[in-house]
Amino acid sequence: MTQFRRVDALPPYAFAEVERLKLELRRAGEDVIDLGFGNPDVPPPEIAVEKLREAALIPRNHRYSSSRGLPNLRAAICELYRDRYGVELDPETEATMALGAKEGLVHLLWVLLGPGDFRDSVLNTLVLGAATATIVTPFTALCAWLVARRVPGAALLDQLATLPLVFPALILSVAFLDVFVNMPVPLYGTLISVIIASAVRYMPFGMRYSYTGALQIHPDLEAAATIAGASRGALFGRIVIPLLAASLVSAWLVVFLLSVQVVALPLLLVGPGSEVMAVTLFELWQNGQVTELAAMGVVWIALMTVVSSVFYMLTRNQQFAA
Repeated sequence: MTQFRRVDALPPYAFAEVERLKLELRRAGEDVIDLGFGNPDVPPPEIAVEKLREAALIPRNHRYSSSRGLPNLRAAICELYRDRYGVELDPETEATMALGAKEGLVHLLWVLLGPGDFRDSVLNTLVLGAATATIVTPFTALCAWLVARRVPGAALLDQLATLPLVFPALILSVAFLDVFVNMPVPLYGTLISVIIASAVRYMPFGMRYSYTGALQIHPDLEAAATIAGASRGALFGRIVIPLLAASLVSAWLVVFLLSVQVVALPLLLVGPGSEVMAVTLFELWQNGQVTELAAMGVVWIALMTVVSSVFYMLTRNQQFAA
């Protein structure tokens, strides 16, 4: 018998598979501990059973309820959230009924995800990577130059720039989450919050690349510029930066690639409209959308390969020109 292609593509129902395995084991004489649906192992309160019986005897309850649920029930749910969690909800617009948690979650995803989500995730991720790398690279170039020239206080600056390596990305994400939630400026859930956290996280990588390049610049070049009357700003902008160009391009590319692929850091910081590729792929994996996950993963790998190749060709041409 030929079935529809969508039916063939459906994965097995997880709970049905668990029930099948339990039945096979019990038939084999095994003592099975049932951790399947999570059904309660104690009876409900007697008053709940009595109220349910009373409601079943009322004729008006024998009809279909409103698709949004009874008004009194929605009001009671909002009252529960207010008393227990301190959250104010409108029963007319912010509470509804569902047949179960799975139905509610599936329809929630249909509401939150749309046809342009992949495009938006790619755009947000490219903006995140470019902005993070553009912030980190010039800042670490200045810090590395000061450290290489052993300016007073530069050693402390070096330690502070390297400090984010001590903390796991998820811990940093929780810390920034607490900061952004309690700020008077509403940054939480925006792409700016992810860019700030990523810039702090990947500061050490830019610092190492820039410091290696700064060590290769002989101090006599700067001394000659100073004797010629160049100010500190002109010295850094017209002498140091051009000589650091190869290191800075490498630092920019490394920070860009690192910031666009990490999951743990933006996982707690993104919100509607600021989703990035790593989080989108993670959500697809969680939802079991393997086909979409594989397709988006291949496209993303191809795009990052193109970006890396372009930067490789640019730096290679620069080296040949030098």
